[in-house]
Amino acid sequence: MVILTVLPYRLGLPGTMPQLTQFAGLAGTGSAALSVIGSINNAIQNCLITVFEFTFFRAVFEWATRTRLGASGGTLAAKLHMSQRGSDKLFVALAVIATALMNAGSSGLPLERYLPALNEGLVTLIELVVLLRIGLLATVVMFFTTSMLQRMPMTFAASSLLAGSTWATLVILLGIAALGFRLATRPRAAQTAFR
Repeated sequence: MVILTVLPYRLGLPGTMPQLTQFAGLAGTGSAALSVIGSINNAIQNCLITVFEFTFFRAVFEWATRTRLGASGGTLAAKLHMSQRGSDKLFVALAVIATALMNAGSSGLPLERYLPALNEGLVTLIELVVLLRIGLLATVVMFFTTSMLQRMPMTFAASSLLAGSTWATLVILLGIAALGFRLATRPRAAQTAFR
């Protein structure tokens, strides 16, 4: 998002339409709780869709590189001397390139066409690195954090009407971060927490 919001102004291009938060968090505790529940639902849906998309493309990639070719019976991966780690890296690179190409616009100035593609490529790279290296739970937490920050209005002006939702959002996100840190630094606590 930083690429699409900050970079155009620096380059003298017109900016993109800003993201507007939902104001349900201001309507009371019940509405704020519904926004948090909606963020959890949104996070799980986004994570599942992302996992299913990349799992399908990974299966197609593995089929294309591991299927025996012709009478010799060799595979494309064997001919390229590709290890499993190399296969992972090549898949991530191809997924990022494919996502960037799909998001490249066809009209406007070159930077207006390529900035969204660059943004989506970086987002895909981050999603895949978190998913493949850290795991599914971290991916759900990543999507939840994004959803919470987009749904809840934020300000640091204590006299503002938005201050309550800001502090509630920050407490929730810092609580999740503290729990994640505790589970990451104490492996035994992580084993007992999910029994």
